[in-house]
Amino acid sequence: MKQIPNIYLASNSPRRKSMFEFYNLKFETINIDFDESFTSTNPEGICREICQGKLDTALDKIGKKHYEEAITVVADTLVFFDGKIYGKPNNKDEARRMLSSLSGNEHSVITAVGMCVLGEKEVFIEKTLVKFIDLSPEMIENYLGKEVFSDKAGSYAIQSERNFFVESISGSYTNVVGFPMQSFLEKIKKCLEQT
Repeated sequence: MKQIPNIYLASNSPRRKSMFEFYNLKFETINIDFDESFTSTNPEGICREICQGKLDTALDKIGKKHYEEAITVVADTLVFFDGKIYGKPNNKDEARRMLSSLSGNEHSVITAVGMCVLGEKEVFIEKTLVKFIDLSPEMIENYLGKEVFSDKAGSYAIQSERNFFVESISGSYTNVVGFPMQSFLEKIKKCLEQT
């Protein structure tokens, strides 16, 4: 396989940055301004639509001369349960409602990853099922008191030392953290082998 080119990571997520650093990937973060509105109605379609928009915005910012010699990556992770999107909560009351609904139930964590490898664009979807234990009101209030929920889809982070909600998962763990790293690396390898 060819050496992995420079990577542009269009994300403000500290969790995604940490994963890229852990895997020793050489990357540069870029900030993009993108309206995450959508017209799709199904979970995968919503993630894909937002991700495609993010990717196009990132590529416009980077410029063709640069992105055709690099890898550009964007991602969008959403939590879905009972036909509803559980995004980042606006306040503690909203976080409380989310966690109460997810308590004792299985929900989906869906991430769309958009990437442009040496000028070739692709968007793929990763889905993981997460089952919560039954959460008592006291457990929820104790967690909310830690003030670590505000920037998390579904109001929780699976990797947090303050979170013991998860009974089981089916699928990629890193997807629930915010980026399906193994699937991404496999796709990068395949793309570079074909060039």
